[in-house]
Amino acid sequence: MDGFVHLHVASGFSMRYGTSMPEDLVERAAAHGQEALALTDRDGLYGAIRFASTRAGRG
Repeated sequence: MDGFVHLHVASGFSMRYGTSMPEDLVERAAAHGQEALALTDRDGLYGAIRFASTRAGRG
């Protein structure tokens, strides 16, 4: 599907909702050819910096 973006992805920083670390989510999305991914962690922004830093390093 062209232009599809996952808009509900929780990392391991969202207890009970996600298990993968932000770096792993970015790597996996890139491996599947996705150009964008939205991190929607719950109850905090703990993984946001790691998510943004990893994404920035990939271009």
